[in-house]
Amino acid sequence: MHTPDSHLIQKYFLNQCSKPEAKIVLDWFKTEEGKLYLESHLLSDLESASDNQHFIHKPKLTANDLLTKIHNRPQNASKAKKNRHFFYSIAAVITLVMFFSGWLVFKEITEDKWVMAKANYGENKTLLLPDSSMVILNANSTLKYAKDWPTQEARVVQLDGEAYFSVRHTNTDQEFKVLTSNGFYVNVLGTEFNVTSRAQTSRVVLESGKVQLQIRDNGKVNELDMIPGELIEFTRENNVVVKKQVNTHLYTSWKNSEMIFDNTSLSEISQLIKDNYGLTVVVSDPQLLNEHFSGTIPSNDLETLLQGLESLLPVSIRQEQNHIKISSQSQ
Repeated sequence: MHTPDSHLIQKYFLNQCSKPEAKIVLDWFKTEEGKLYLESHLLSDLESASDNQHFIHKPKLTANDLLTKIHNRPQNASKAKKNRHFFYSIAAVITLVMFFSGWLVFKEITEDKWVMAKANYGENKTLLLPDSSMVILNANSTLKYAKDWPTQEARVVQLDGEAYFSVRHTNTDQEFKVLTSNGFYVNVLGTEFNVTSRAQTSRVVLESGKVQLQIRDNGKVNELDMIPGELIEFTRENNVVVKKQVNTHLYTSWKNSEMIFDNTSLSEISQLIKDNYGLTVVVSDPQLLNEHFSGTIPSNDLETLLQGLESLLPVSIRQEQNHIKISSQSQ
């Protein structure tokens, strides 16, 4: 049984999967692990919705209820409609759960009212939101937001990847929320901060202002207030949350096409190359991954980055198709 990663699961909920991809997700949902995921990571959102929402009805759904939806699809539909219903019927039920848990904004509004902005591998993209707030998307990142924002409602965006936000404060103290696929969101009024929501890394770095970070874990919501100069980083794999004072420039320099390494391990650098350029790093000697390095490298193109790394590290680096091979200079 192939276990889908978080990116594939998110694609499924956004109805962006191909039929083979959707089948992988659905088959996994039928396993005990998949059912546990549905109940703990999706239905728990219903219990952790914000207090200011008005509930007309709270659906009480289990993973089995969601899976049953597949088998009760209409039998008189055309073959094409049946196939499409089979792969996406569960997403419709998930939509109902998300509606009551504050995620309606990404599932119930027609697509023509939304903007999807994407920065490809190896590029940054600057966006101006409807309220004149500015966002800089890092490589391999996506931001989704409404074309128009009502003045009396919270401004909401959804991030997958990494972005730097410069949020405009409004006269009505309108909230600004950054939702991520990793189960946390940032709630602010007006501030500058960096959000990272990658497969291996989830963090928020605050440059100015004040934000509240909400982390959802097994149906519970942990609220953490941040002040300028703080970093909060957490992983769901081991439920570790770290809060500390940092030099924020180390985490936001990418928006100026620079990478600043301050006692950074080669293991971290390898993950960064994978996230930003979509390349796999192969290191000949695993001990090299534990080496730490410092320096500043231009990151506006991959070739410059690799040349810079070679100048900092006692290694030889070469690219072969989608792989970066790093070996010790002594080899």
